[in-house]
Amino acid sequence: MDLKTGQGQGAGAAALVGAGRSMLRLLGPARGRNAIYAFALFAAAVLALWRGIALHGERVDLIDDAQSTTAVVTRNAVDGIDRALDVAELQLREVQGFIAREGGLDRLAPARLQQFLAKRAGVTAFDENILVANAAGDVIAMSNKGPSAPTNVADRGWFRAHGAVGSPAMVSAVRRDPATKRIAYRYTQAIPAPDGSFAGLVAVALPASFIAPPAQRALAQPLVSLWLNGSHFLFSNFMTFDAHGDPIPPVTPYRVMPKAQSGFLDGNPGAITAFSKGAPGRHLFATATVQRAEVLQRWHNEVATSLILFLVVVTVGGILARTAASLAEADRRARAALEESTRALTAALGERDILLKEIHHRVKNNLQLTSSLMQIQAQAFDNRHVRDAFKETQQRLYAIGIIHDVLYFGAAQPVVDMNHYLARLSAEIARDHDAAGRGIALRLDIAPVELVAEEATVIGLLTSEILLSAYKHAFPDEGGQIALDLSEKDGLVALQIAATGHGFSDGVAFEGSLGGRLVRALSGRLHGQYSFDGSERQNFHLTFRKFAGKGSAAPA
Repeated sequence: MDLKTGQGQGAGAAALVGAGRSMLRLLGPARGRNAIYAFALFAAAVLALWRGIALHGERVDLIDDAQSTTAVVTRNAVDGIDRALDVAELQLREVQGFIAREGGLDRLAPARLQQFLAKRAGVTAFDENILVANAAGDVIAMSNKGPSAPTNVADRGWFRAHGAVGSPAMVSAVRRDPATKRIAYRYTQAIPAPDGSFAGLVAVALPASFIAPPAQRALAQPLVSLWLNGSHFLFSNFMTFDAHGDPIPPVTPYRVMPKAQSGFLDGNPGAITAFSKGAPGRHLFATATVQRAEVLQRWHNEVATSLILFLVVVTVGGILARTAASLAEADRRARAALEESTRALTAALGERDILLKEIHHRVKNNLQLTSSLMQIQAQAFDNRHVRDAFKETQQRLYAIGIIHDVLYFGAAQPVVDMNHYLARLSAEIARDHDAAGRGIALRLDIAPVELVAEEATVIGLLTSEILLSAYKHAFPDEGGQIALDLSEKDGLVALQIAATGHGFSDGVAFEGSLGGRLVRALSGRLHGQYSFDGSERQNFHLTFRKFAGKGSAAPA
């Protein structure tokens, strides 16, 4: 098993576990199905309340607008007919004065009277027709034409009304001429005889072009009616006529004429009826009626539309709530599965750490066993050089064994603390070469550098080779000092070992020896640069770039 690969996989698994735990904290506990449904019902209730308040306000506004409209219409109706009757009354007074000046109807020539009536009819902007009839109802003259044939109006209602009521002035109901289809109403005044009796009347026919058939009335348009003395119907803005041209009056919207000048009638709860009285002398009374159902028809359509939309929203909301509840349940199950996987992965990582530490421990024990076997084997040789070669190999095995010992006691950390590692390694080599007895001091200046196990092993072997060479060649007679420095800056690691004395070689080129070949191979393993300097080649320098995803070279 490659140690660096195993440690990298362990670090990746640990990162995955941490990410899973972070995801669980981010998602939080799932909402229950009941909570989701309760929220959906609350949202639907709030929506219904908001829309209900809005619809109620719209209904109140529509009723208020209808009341305002009908009140204005009645006022305009009585004002309009009052103005028309004022003009007609001036006309009638002029005619009455002319007849009186001429000595009465009996002495006035019809032709002269017709000329005067035609002249008076052209004075105003009204398209009126003025006629004069005697007490028997015979028409004497008309403003628009002279009577080509004898005409009698004694059977007309407006003529009979003067005799029945005895009023000097009357406003008659509207009538449609069957021949010309012209719609007009009349304002008449009696012509008194010298003795005060009824000598005839003069009448002004006022056009009523504003009257239309009921079929032309728009929805929620008020029906305006004008009444005389509270009960006598004059006309409406929408009305029908019989075959004789007489009006078909509508139903009176009140039973008792109200005493107020204007206001609203309460007799029909299904309608809004406003009333307004005209000038006191004429006894005119106008009503404007609009059905509440017509006023609220658009509102009812909006209520129906809102109800349909509400049902759609509630249905869709219920579906979404059900979907959300299902998703929440699925999410809960997924998180439970993730938690179970996390626990299983954590347990697996714990087992992996235990197995990895056990591997490091066994490798260290095997290296120690191999070193002991080599020591026993070395005792079988009398040649000092052979024994030294065995001892140097033991030192190299010890340098590798310390790595596994550090990893074993380092809680399966993927990196090696070089300060602790090099201190142990250099101290062990110093004891093996009796540095204290020989007067050789060891000075360490090791920065807090952490390297992966493979790099730490190479550094340990290099340090071991250089120290072995120093203890062997640099101090043949007298003591001295060995300084070991390790530093790091921006990922570039520098190792320096300096020895006083005669340097790392006793005359034989260090590069040509086994140690020199190992130094070259190990430096190449790190992709580093090394050199020896000083007058006696006492200083060793090595620089290399820390492992950061670069390709790994073949083992030295």
